[in-house]
Amino acid sequence: MKQGAREVVGYDLESKVVAGAKKLAGIYCTDNVDFCVCNFAKTDPDRTFDMGMLIDIIGKIGIRKGLLDSMLHLNLTVDEFLEIYPKAKVEDDVFNLLDYVVQFYSDNWEMTYISKEHPEKMYYKNTVHFKRK
Repeated sequence: MKQGAREVVGYDLESKVVAGAKKLAGIYCTDNVDFCVCNFAKTDPDRTFDMGMLIDIIGKIGIRKGLLDSMLHLNLTVDEFLEIYPKAKVEDDVFNLLDYVVQFYSDNWEMTYISKEHPEKMYYKNTVHFKRK
């Protein structure tokens, strides 16, 4: 028996990307796939999920729109950053996003590494899995 998700929803902040993805889903007759526009930095998605994955946060569209510098350089001091994210851990002027997300969702979600955890994880991309407790 084939196992897998009953439904998969892809989100992007660009409506043209969502329109293109919907066309491809139609061509390949994928009935259990949907695509929606959402900017997670400003709004919540229109439904909740058992599992989620963020891919390509600094994507081609953000770079093309000239957003790369603002994504890479927040122009904040560490103290200013900690005013916005008081629970963040900043060590040697480095903020580890994955550690922050794991701690932020720790009451309801647990994270495991799918890829091998690298000892210098802040310098490598890791594939992780969040599962609802």
